[in-house]
Amino acid sequence: MDIWDYFEQRRRKCEERSLVPMGGWADVFSEHEGSAGKVGLMLGRFMLREGAYLKIMERVVAGGSGSDIHRLTYAYFLSVDGREIWGRERDPTHEPAEHGHGRDHEHVPVGRITLQDAIKEAWEALDEYDRET
Repeated sequence: MDIWDYFEQRRRKCEERSLVPMGGWADVFSEHEGSAGKVGLMLGRFMLREGAYLKIMERVVAGGSGSDIHRLTYAYFLSVDGREIWGRERDPTHEPAEHGHGRDHEHVPVGRITLQDAIKEAWEALDEYDRET
């Protein structure tokens, strides 16, 4: 599998969960120049409702055998009405590399998260936010 196969899977997962990028799909996926389909980036803001979006960033690399994809870094951040509600990241420059952020961007202990789980959490957090306001 190369990154373009992976990106197509990501597109389908987003659309299945009612996420469409603000501005369209054309600029969401990119290949690192000279990587021959082995290194790429998914970056976009996906509207949940007016005033609420999920920012998604994944930097990926195809495995040595080419059959699997590894997320080198990722970040999923939910913003509602101009406020960051939560975030989940994998950033090897932080300790721990996998961590979350709460409403005031404070670090929250969490483990790894998949895109599918991040989308699910975003919808749940948005529902909770809307009930509170």
